[in-house]
Amino acid sequence: MVGYCAHHILELVWEARAYGVFRAEAGLLEAYRGSATTFRFGGWETLRYKVLHPQRTTLLFATPVHPSSYHMLCRHYWRCYPHPTRRTPDRWHRFLLHLVKAAGLDPVNPDEPFVLRVGWIRRETDADRTAWRKIPHADVQYFLARNPDYGLGHGLAMIAALTVAHLTMTLFKYAWHLVQLQKSRRSLA
Repeated sequence: MVGYCAHHILELVWEARAYGVFRAEAGLLEAYRGSATTFRFGGWETLRYKVLHPQRTTLLFATPVHPSSYHMLCRHYWRCYPHPTRRTPDRWHRFLLHLVKAAGLDPVNPDEPFVLRVGWIRRETDADRTAWRKIPHADVQYFLARNPDYGLGHGLAMIAALTVAHLTMTLFKYAWHLVQLQKSRRSLA
């Protein structure tokens, strides 16, 4: 066994509208990280749910506890919030607050309601933490600025709508990522 990935669905009504809310958690040995295996697994589960419930609004509610997880979600999802380059729409801000409360997660600081005591801690060395602080990606730096104590098991709550349009654009972004990855591997060979 090299790790695990769990995918949960919560069906709820909020502001007179039915939602399917996905939560996921994963843990992989270091050698198996970075391949987006958990992203593909979650994608298939989401598509299966959308086929069974085409009219229900579905979304992802995540609380990444490491910059790598937040970066993966920002890189692959077409629209997710909070995000360093986009304002969170009021509707999604309110719904995210509702989901945080419903999940029973406590904010680390009342002035930052989306940084939560999640409790999951990714094992990493001081060198790993230092390396992440040097990565120039805007989403990584945003995560670190909002959640500097992630090593204590604090997560940054985020939300992503999983509409057909959103999933289509996410699929295109992911496919483009795979094409670029193949090109980079060929150039190294």
